[in-house]
Amino acid sequence: CLGENGFACREDDTSGADVCKPVVCGDGDADGTEQCDDGNNRSGDGCSAVCEVESGYACNATGFCAPQCGDGRRAPPEACDDGNELGGDGCAPDCTVEEGFVCAGGTPQRRDRCHSICGDGRRVGEECDDGNRASGDGCSPQCKVEAGYVCDGGSPFRADTCHEFHCGDGQVEGGEECDDFNIFSGDGCSADCVVERRITSTSSEIEVSVDVNQLPQACRINNAAVHVSEEDVVYHLPHTSLTGDIENPEEVRLSVSVLNGSLTLKPILQMWRERYGMADANTEALVKRVTGVSFYPYAEVTQEVTVFGSAMSVDSYLRYLVYIAPEPDFVGYSLVTFSVQSGVRFNYDAEACEEQVLIRFADNFNDPPQVLQSMDLQEYGITCMENAGGTKGPGGCPIPGLSVYDPDCAQVVDGSCFLRMEISVTFGGLVLPGVSNEPMAALPPMDGHHPGLSAAISRMRYVPPDAYPSMEVVELKVRVDRVIQPTVATPKELLVLSAEGVVPIVVAPQDTAPTLRWANGDTFHGSLIQIRGEKPYVIDTLVFEGPGLGSQDDGGNELIVVVFKASKGSWFLGNNAGLYFENRTSEGDSLLQFRANTSYLRNRYLADVRYSWDDDHCSNLEEWNVTLDDGRNTPWVLRAMLSLPECQGYSLGWSGGEVTVQEDSSAFIQGINLTSWDESIFVTVDVRHPPGLPGDCLVVFWPDDVTPFEPGRECHFDGTMRELAEVLPNMTYRPPPEFYGRLELEVVVQRTTVRDAVRQGAPRAGAKAPLHQYPAKTLLVPVEVAGENDPPELDIAEVNLALAEDPAEPVPLSSMFVSDIDASDHPLEFTFELIGGHPWNTLHMCELRSVHMVDPWELKLDEDGCLTVGVPRLSFRASAEVFNSMQRGPGRLQFMPAHNWHGALVVNVVVDDLGSGLGLSQRLVASRSVNLVVEPVVDEPSLTFSCGAQTPFVSYGRACLEIRECLHLSAGADEGDEETSMWASVEASDPGISISLGDDAPVRIEREGTSVVFITGLYAHVRSALRTLIVRPPANLFNDVRDPDSVSFDMSVVVVALGQLFNDPVPLDLGSFPRDDVAFDFVFRRVNQAPQLFWDVGHVTASQLDPVVSLVGLEVQDPDAHEGDLFEVTVAVSREGGGGAVRFAGTEGEHISKRLPLKRLNEELEELRFVFQDDVWRGATGVSVSVSDLGSRGWTLEAYDDMFHRETKPQVLTLRGGTVSFVPEDARRYHALYAKDFTWEVYCKRIAPALAYTTLGTTPAPPAQATLPLEHELARNAPLDDAADAAGGSRPRFSLSIDRQGQLAVLMVSDAGHRVGGSGNTTLGVGEWRHVAVVVRREAHTALPELRRDATSGEVALYVDGILDSAWPLPYEQAFYGPDAGSLLVLAGG
Repeated sequence: CLGENGFACREDDTSGADVCKPVVCGDGDADGTEQCDDGNNRSGDGCSAVCEVESGYACNATGFCAPQCGDGRRAPPEACDDGNELGGDGCAPDCTVEEGFVCAGGTPQRRDRCHSICGDGRRVGEECDDGNRASGDGCSPQCKVEAGYVCDGGSPFRADTCHEFHCGDGQVEGGEECDDFNIFSGDGCSADCVVERRITSTSSEIEVSVDVNQLPQACRINNAAVHVSEEDVVYHLPHTSLTGDIENPEEVRLSVSVLNGSLTLKPILQMWRERYGMADANTEALVKRVTGVSFYPYAEVTQEVTVFGSAMSVDSYLRYLVYIAPEPDFVGYSLVTFSVQSGVRFNYDAEACEEQVLIRFADNFNDPPQVLQSMDLQEYGITCMENAGGTKGPGGCPIPGLSVYDPDCAQVVDGSCFLRMEISVTFGGLVLPGVSNEPMAALPPMDGHHPGLSAAISRMRYVPPDAYPSMEVVELKVRVDRVIQPTVATPKELLVLSAEGVVPIVVAPQDTAPTLRWANGDTFHGSLIQIRGEKPYVIDTLVFEGPGLGSQDDGGNELIVVVFKASKGSWFLGNNAGLYFENRTSEGDSLLQFRANTSYLRNRYLADVRYSWDDDHCSNLEEWNVTLDDGRNTPWVLRAMLSLPECQGYSLGWSGGEVTVQEDSSAFIQGINLTSWDESIFVTVDVRHPPGLPGDCLVVFWPDDVTPFEPGRECHFDGTMRELAEVLPNMTYRPPPEFYGRLELEVVVQRTTVRDAVRQGAPRAGAKAPLHQYPAKTLLVPVEVAGENDPPELDIAEVNLALAEDPAEPVPLSSMFVSDIDASDHPLEFTFELIGGHPWNTLHMCELRSVHMVDPWELKLDEDGCLTVGVPRLSFRASAEVFNSMQRGPGRLQFMPAHNWHGALVVNVVVDDLGSGLGLSQRLVASRSVNLVVEPVVDEPSLTFSCGAQTPFVSYGRACLEIRECLHLSAGADEGDEETSMWASVEASDPGISISLGDDAPVRIEREGTSVVFITGLYAHVRSALRTLIVRPPANLFNDVRDPDSVSFDMSVVVVALGQLFNDPVPLDLGSFPRDDVAFDFVFRRVNQAPQLFWDVGHVTASQLDPVVSLVGLEVQDPDAHEGDLFEVTVAVSREGGGGAVRFAGTEGEHISKRLPLKRLNEELEELRFVFQDDVWRGATGVSVSVSDLGSRGWTLEAYDDMFHRETKPQVLTLRGGTVSFVPEDARRYHALYAKDFTWEVYCKRIAPALAYTTLGTTPAPPAQATLPLEHELARNAPLDDAADAAGGSRPRFSLSIDRQGQLAVLMVSDAGHRVGGSGNTTLGVGEWRHVAVVVRREAHTALPELRRDATSGEVALYVDGILDSAWPLPYEQAFYGPDAGSLLVLAGG
């Protein structure tokens, strides 16, 4: 009797025989191999033309098919399907598009992708949405908040309102970090409303670049505090923190669930309404505004909710705004569970990130006792029928929904607190079994706790009086008094309190149809009758209750028509005397109909009813219908169920449905129903595995028992029914390793009469066989082993790689191998993505023709399956075998860095097993990161010299030589690399040369002021530092007349490229680094100084008594001439005075010119005589003496092209920055300044107005003890020696400076205290280079240009860029300006 292919067989309800018919797709019956049958042969409606369930649909047993919302396949009539049943993401749980979203891309094979609609006036996942896509109104066309604006008020149902925010208005809005009601800096909040941070700076700047490799921090929710509150008090739960690596700072989601309590938002709403007057009609908008987070689903009081918002807002809410409301009168522990859903990175292999917080709510003992009534009892009261007391049993009407309650008294464990209950009724009586079986108007007082007293109330019944007006109201009164008998353990807060309650009872007339009940008071309708024992089964506890107004027989009793009907079996009456069976029925049939009065029915016919059944009907559940018709009321059909006894005395059934067990795990087999009315029946139970699937069956009484898996182990039990009832629920089953699918366990149960033989196991030789064995019963337990998808494993040989900058071709990375025991031939999805680094970095790969490209799918491959262009992200699908074979050849992942780029980046590698054929819902991924460091390759620097046509450079005297814009440095291929460092050395051939830098570049300078200077810094800064070199000659140059008139020196500049050095020390060995160098020469020439002619006597008086007058006291000095150098001297007598001739060097005459060596010249001057022309001449005459050095040594001062007042031939000192000391080497040398101008020249610029003093170029700052009253000092003189310092000579007698307003200031102080000078008229801008000259001269050229006179009152003049700025007169006859009289500058007359 096996069903044939193509047919389906079903049991006929009437005959019980099987009816077979061909399986026809489209007939509406899902038969045979049909997965579904919706009554048609059309596809596209869920059930295909071949009766298979179509993708995206689910069909039930009746053939009705509907789309499966949330399965990621959009099928009509779904408007969207995004693969989940969550709301708030665009696609609602019923697969309709949510307000403010648009969904697209969904097909029956692909899920929808939903995004919010910008400009529709509903803010859903956007920064703002003001209802338009215009710019300039605060919300950009991309729904981003525009700079200078703040937007708020938006929700999924309301548009944002945007307005500008202004720094200084006291409101911290938009991008402001602070707002202190002003726009001044220096008070902690800057003029741009940014928090100011104290920064300590030095005179140098260092740019440091640091690569920080991220150390992952796993998600963690923490609340370590102990939380205690009181009952019925909302508890503020503080100090919950959320830490970890934030994956999405804009949205973090977590769920909050509360056991024995609720999460409430009411305190937040109340607090902000009272404090700020906020009264939004939409409380959800107010909560979002206050907390910054959203709640889904939103409710002011909830036990489970999802909280989402920015990471900062969620963390702030957890720390400060969580409130927990306990259940009413709850005393104990509430459990609050916080669980992160998304937005924070989980720990490796972690399935959840959650924290559970316990809050203990202590009893405050302020609750009074209560008399509780259910809602129905309060609204309707109790309706009791007349004569409800009955004649048998307790009778009366129960009082459902009435109880007493006292939680405080129940907390007292020593029994010192209890309740005393008093119950009474105004009419009628109360019956309480065990207390009073007769109706009483008031029950005796009862003591106890509320559970016991409530149980007593549930057993209490109200009995109406015999004569009481119908539909009148009776009051049932309940009073509860708290009784306290204090002990040590009794809480002092506990008070003696009382409570009362009144229940209305309506006595209704008895006017209902006849019915049946059981003798114990239970109703017949809906009851289950257990048939046990021998046939026929006697039912003698049936009680008939009937009305008294129907048709009557001769005796005056009502006649009732009774119909018995059983689905199977036979009916008999134990006493049928005088009874006539109607409608052709008779005893022994399943249908029995008769008529009798109420008295006979109650006392004779229905008091003994008997039921019998056939043997093949055993173990069945049959229906018993009883119809009672009194001819007046609608006939009642009362139904009860007959549970027939088991054929072998016990029943075996399965009620557990399909057992679901995960792969490689165990599950309890709970659902075997082995029952019997006789618990002493002895049976054996065997659980057998399917053929070829050796699983493991085991009984586990303790959950922590761990037993190794034993394949093929089967369960065997024997014992009584009572013993097996305790064993079977603890049976577990574990399928074979790595197996998933459906199977059936065979449960074989067999009854035996030889108990001892079964218990002792297999019979011994000669032992008696069992006397009798019953046929075995077999039960098949369906088991579904759900495939447990194992995650793929990804092995990367090297995860930290370093490669050189600018490789010639893509560099292969380490080989990667993947394994997945579940995948088999199922494809895996491989994704490679660059994180960080340069946007032009790319990935490359070959052998891609054997894979399915996912992203980017449009890329082209060459003939070898290689990518024609690199990509930053690559995704494809392939089997594990194909991918691993690629790793053994040219198919390995390759990386190509951007040109001229170096740095660190990460390659993320993700392997997705796509569920391994078990469905995308079970997809698992493996991810690893490859850390790449592209190390810079130092390129050749290039140093060029562009002033070759001007070499050798020439300077005169001891003036500084400035070499500007001649050295040009290039970094070669590293020209655009801002982080490359260089080292440079500038070296002169003479150790006495002093080299310094002209530009104030932020570089490290070593040995500045010596003949060898080392420079280290970033390339751009070193290049700037080399633009200007300042060379000072040796200190003793041209001090000796024997020195040559022209001295040549060589200078070499070497530049070494160091790469990215940062703050590391310069390598000791620079030979391996690329370099470049240049060399040039320069010359210092002696400046020819004019000879000095001294005459100690300015006036000679003579008489005729001595015809020859000796002109003594004349001496010629020349600091740069030898004694043998020729000088030209001219001695002449004044033509106006006449009176004689001069006698000089052996010659006599009025005009004598000779060339003599210096030594002889002075000797001849000692012998100079004036000879009168005769003895009678008298008067006044003069003799003039002029000396020339014939230009034989050095160069003249006229070589300076930019000299001021060249016509006066001033002595010039050129300064190129810094504080300069004017220390004379020969005091007598400056004696000639009586009749000469003296000029200081300096190139300077104003650095910054806030510095105490400014150091120009690279010259060190002035000594600390030389504190000046001026601001930015450009030049000053210094003391000659220690003696001068001791004498107070450290005070400068000359200074040139810049004041705070940027004006030049000149000060000259004489030893007598005379002060000359002041502030100029030109204001120097910060960073502007200027040429400044201070000229001290005897004649007042500028004050009185038309009057050129030899005056004792000269002037001090200030020139800026060659233009006269200011002048100050020198009105004193004689003053010494310098630390020592006559040492530096003497201005005198006479």
